[in-house]
Amino acid sequence: MFYKIKRFLIVLLFFSISFISFGEDPAAPPPPPPCPGGLDPPVGTPIEDGVPVILGLALFYGAFKLQQARRKLKETENKV
Repeated sequence: MFYKIKRFLIVLLFFSISFISFGEDPAAPPPPPPCPGGLDPPVGTPIEDGVPVILGLALFYGAFKLQQARRKLKETENKV
């Protein structure tokens, strides 16, 4: 009986911590002031520019690993 109560309280504690942690922070800082001269702040580099390069490298690496596996399989067949 005591074990069930203890387990229930521990589970309740974990759930209450998770619900409290998702609450809004009351001491959140205000947003930064606008940039002088009406210029927008710089935006990070878009990810779309590097996607073809990454896909090309992934295809090259996959082909390289496939060639290594085929070569290893061919060597084991020749030894048997």
